[in-house]
Amino acid sequence: MSLPDTRDVVQRISHAHYVANSLLCAALPVLLLLSLDLRSSPAVTTALVAAPVLLALSVGLRKSSDNIESLHESVTFQLRLFNLFGLFFLRNEVGITKGWVLAYFGVWMACSFLFPQPPYLGQHKLNVLTPETFDTHILLLSPADSVQIDEPKIVELSDEMPDEPAPPASSPPDPTQFHLVLFYADYDKKSRDLELTLARLSNEMTTPALDFCVLDSAKAPTTFYDLGISTSPMAFDIPQLRLYKGGKVVQQYPLSEGEARRKMRRERSAKLEEDLGVKGGTIESEDGSDDGADSDAESEDEREVQRIRDMSRFRWVRSATAIVRTFRLDERAGLPRSS
Repeated sequence: MSLPDTRDVVQRISHAHYVANSLLCAALPVLLLLSLDLRSSPAVTTALVAAPVLLALSVGLRKSSDNIESLHESVTFQLRLFNLFGLFFLRNEVGITKGWVLAYFGVWMACSFLFPQPPYLGQHKLNVLTPETFDTHILLLSPADSVQIDEPKIVELSDEMPDEPAPPASSPPDPTQFHLVLFYADYDKKSRDLELTLARLSNEMTTPALDFCVLDSAKAPTTFYDLGISTSPMAFDIPQLRLYKGGKVVQQYPLSEGEARRKMRRERSAKLEEDLGVKGGTIESEDGSDDGADSDAESEDEREVQRIRDMSRFRWVRSATAIVRTFRLDERAGLPRSS
């Protein structure tokens, strides 16, 4: 199993969020080290053995797609739980009361609220979109469609106007460029992990033919509504990746309804070829009264499409390698195909 990407690791992990979580993991070990006379206690011996075993399991059983930030979150979360339960069950041995255990839990919760997990802190080329830049650079809409009309102002013109060159206009967006856009919500852990992965990918694969963008649901709720992406945690529409070119969606994951229908037809065609040995064939009713059959088939199709979409959502592998393969980013970016 390969290690996570460790480039700029000090810069990425030196944030107060990661430092506070690391310090919280040291509470029980420090108390045990200060109580050296308790080494003969069976409970303390169990705790001293369990800590390194838990740490080894956290690292060994991690997902290969984890970023170093995600690995840190997973390991420190389990060690914080270990500290919390260890302080509770060993409070008599180390000479503390339940109040100190509650204080530890309170500090944990306070750190979680005061120091939330930050975005990717290493070098990256991930573009943070606003509703306006999404419309103009991704959907290629005219700026006049979303321009705001200000109140008229009276401006006095002097008799002699200086001959100053006009400010250069921003270069128009390239309609042949691919844009991989992440639609995410800050409250969603999967969204944060995917943002970390895309930030790393952007530093490696951004070219004139491909760029990486992110759009926050909190900053563009109207855009999400217009695109049919629900921001409700129960809808499971977030996170979502869409590949745009020329203002149109080329591909998205989890699968859209159209992509799910195409996948369903491919699967049925392959099954038909396998069962009947007919290539590109169709199954027709033997009698003419097929109105009810058509209705049942349509309902079955809708259920199958929904099943395919649900499976693509819940079985979505969000590793960098899987994203590159799913969206063929090597080919889109004009880079040599990775082995």
